[in-house]
Amino acid sequence: MDGGPRQTELLISDASALAARVVVSPLLTLVAALLDAFGDRPATPWRALLRDRAAGLDPGPLAMFARPSFG
Repeated sequence: MDGGPRQTELLISDASALAARVVVSPLLTLVAALLDAFGDRPATPWRALLRDRAAGLDPGPLAMFARPSFG
């Protein structure tokens, strides 16, 4: 085994696919949402809420969690 990234294949029905949700990592999902809120994309209700709650915070430290490491 080389310790590199692995691929997993799941076989599901069409009905199950409609209800499926794939999450890489809860922490990575949170970091991605916060970095998105700090970005310059147009405001949506959830982005506006995150921007208001995160006002004054430095998004810099979040970037270290957004870079996956396979080492």
